[in-house]
Amino acid sequence: MRTFPVVGDDGVQRGFRIENAYIFRGALLRLLSSIESVSYARKPRREDLSAGIRVEFDRGVELHVCEPYGDNSDYWIIPKEHLILRNPSQLREIEEAFASYRPPLLLKILGDLVSLNLKGLLGAD
Repeated sequence: MRTFPVVGDDGVQRGFRIENAYIFRGALLRLLSSIESVSYARKPRREDLSAGIRVEFDRGVELHVCEPYGDNSDYWIIPKEHLILRNPSQLREIEEAFASYRPPLLLKILGDLVSLNLKGLLGAD
């Protein structure tokens, strides 16, 4: 899965984003729970869910997977409350796990169709 940096106005990376067409919340929870340094990964409270947060997790700092603009094509993986990470390496292991994630074939094809990823459909991705 491709990841893209989320950079603040000051040029500092705040997190990263992924295309949500390739992963559902259950897979997000399983992927995050499989990372040794993640102490918990869980569904958010109802009020947080309505605010676009899809998963909450902790890796020494509280983070979440959110859909920042409602019905968006991306999930952002960023610190809760939009904090600045003191140590960017806190996110590196998480980003590497997402980068190595491979969706099931049918979801990959559907994701490529939804996101108009023609290279992926043709096997060039």
